[in-house]
Amino acid sequence: MSDRLRLIHRRGEIVEAARTFFRESGFTFVETPARVVCPGLEPHLRAFPSGDRWLITSPELHMKRLLAAGLERPVEFARVFRDDEHGPWHRSEFTMVEWYRAGEPLTRIETDCEQLVHACAAVLPNAPSSAVACWDPPFDRTTVRAELRRVSGVELAEDRGGDLLRRRLSETGQPFEEGESRDELFFRLWIAEVEPTLGRERPVFVHGYPASQAALARTAVDDDGFEIAERFELYAAGVELANAFHELTDPVEQRRRHEADREHRRAAGAPVYPLDERFLQALEHGMPPASGIAFGIDRLAALLLGADSLDAILPFD
Repeated sequence: MSDRLRLIHRRGEIVEAARTFFRESGFTFVETPARVVCPGLEPHLRAFPSGDRWLITSPELHMKRLLAAGLERPVEFARVFRDDEHGPWHRSEFTMVEWYRAGEPLTRIETDCEQLVHACAAVLPNAPSSAVACWDPPFDRTTVRAELRRVSGVELAEDRGGDLLRRRLSETGQPFEEGESRDELFFRLWIAEVEPTLGRERPVFVHGYPASQAALARTAVDDDGFEIAERFELYAAGVELANAFHELTDPVEQRRRHEADREHRRAAGAPVYPLDERFLQALEHGMPPASGIAFGIDRLAALLLGADSLDAILPFD
């Protein structure tokens, strides 16, 4: 068996271990539409057109409609599509595992992540995993502000206008454009300097993203009075594995954010997708408090198998 075929076989074992984890944890497997009215409105997303609809970038909006209908623990191994995503850890078509827990906090999703990764790693006791020193839980925990301060010396709470971010980008020779927002500057610096350092010893949960990056998450105020999104991202070996939210259930606030995202996209010259009115109606009729997550199972498999790209573990590149 060639090395590539061996890795493809191993990836299948990892996916099966993940399915077993969710089955034994009481989740309900679902399938949501691949062609949708609204593929997501976050400014960075680019969707593929499909007739009079769009291929999904995430099953999120339909999954939340299931929560509103009374399904408490839905999970989907979804095939999703994103235009303009290419590179060792990006593909325009990939598998995302998305799951939700009605009435449970983000800490429960963290536990799910630790148990899921442990279950997947357990089927490959002899597989190379040098990218991360230890996959065993508990994982590390940190904040955006702490990591930005540690790596770049920037205190985000003191940089409301982005001047400190702009100065650091200039000092390190990172390109940026005049007029870019603080969030755009943040992402440039985060991806260039901070992201590669995260989760080298063991996977790490990163909390405390600025409230302007809440998307579909609730917001809160940290101990220093800095407004943050109630969400986390999970990193391993400098690679983002997952993005989790304490879900926003306020239909008025959600519509406001969607309209703001549409204006942002319009100003940037990006496609402006329609609102998903059925999703907003579901919020109006009552979606329970919930936490949810999108998890890159292919990225996890590649890291567990010691691969340096997704192409190494997938049948077709």
